[in-house]
Amino acid sequence: MISEDKIIFFVGIPGSAWSRVATLLQWSPIINSNVSDRNKDREYYITKGTSWPGIVNHQGAFFGSEMEFGMKWEYPEERDTPLTKEAVLHDIESAFKSHDDTNYLVKSHSIALSLDWWIKTFPNSKFIFVVRDFEASIKWWLNGGGFDITYPSYSWYKDEDTMRHKAKLQDWNIRQFIDDNDLTLYNMTSGFLKNEMAISFDIDTRIEKHYRALNHMPPDLTKGVPLYDTSVAFYPHLEEW
Repeated sequence: MISEDKIIFFVGIPGSAWSRVATLLQWSPIINSNVSDRNKDREYYITKGTSWPGIVNHQGAFFGSEMEFGMKWEYPEERDTPLTKEAVLHDIESAFKSHDDTNYLVKSHSIALSLDWWIKTFPNSKFIFVVRDFEASIKWWLNGGGFDITYPSYSWYKDEDTMRHKAKLQDWNIRQFIDDNDLTLYNMTSGFLKNEMAISFDIDTRIEKHYRALNHMPPDLTKGVPLYDTSVAFYPHLEEW
């Protein structure tokens, strides 16, 4: 069984660009991420309405009801049989092909609906929260494919009205937790990625591409001004990682 101190729960609402943020942060030695949950079946590319059709939008396992892993993670105490820590650890372990001394980045919209339970149940794990304007997030998710997204499945949300309602609850809980714990919000600037997260843009050409795509910049390196509309917060505080 994997150790809970190797788990980083990665939380954001649909359309918040959280998957792109996850991809960027997984190049950080601070995150020291296990990427063995990645395979071709767990990828999704937005091909319409984007200047970046050739770089992956979703990759690696996602956790939540009707997704590949994480059934009924949304309300762990309201199940017919309450969710246990052991069941969660088994689910996470099953999503990764290899197990070593690296950390498991566990991407889940769902746990934002019951953050108190997850914090209490996994006191030795870490959490990263992604924040973006709510309407911008929903618009991005719909334009990116919405319910036609092939990975992961968003069928648990049923329809757009339900999606908006659930995502709004997720967004409120995330922001409330950040405020209650006085967490710092970091914009996804190149300075943050290089200085705070120790990511060298020189090690992989995809880093610059993901950075520019996240911040609404074109592929042409001579053009574009970054729009920093996505922020991240760390629990515990980043200084303690």
